[in-house]
Amino acid sequence: MACLRLRDEHPDALPDLQVLVYAKTDLTGAQASMREKATGFGLDADTVRFFRSQSVPDERRWSDPGVSPLYARTCPGCQER
Repeated sequence: MACLRLRDEHPDALPDLQVLVYAKTDLTGAQASMREKATGFGLDADTVRFFRSQSVPDERRWSDPGVSPLYARTCPGCQER
């Protein structure tokens, strides 16, 4: 989310690299990985859902690009998702 904000407000300040470990990109939980990789990978889907409800309790915001960067608009010239 920080890089998306930099992209939009200060593109000259973007980092050259971003490393995401257990990235929180989609709070809706709608991606297939939430079902297909729900357990056994170090961060279970139930744990993700618990922390999602703690950090953003309003379910209506889960698809908001401000909390789920996967739903952010793609910038011109950027690679598509």
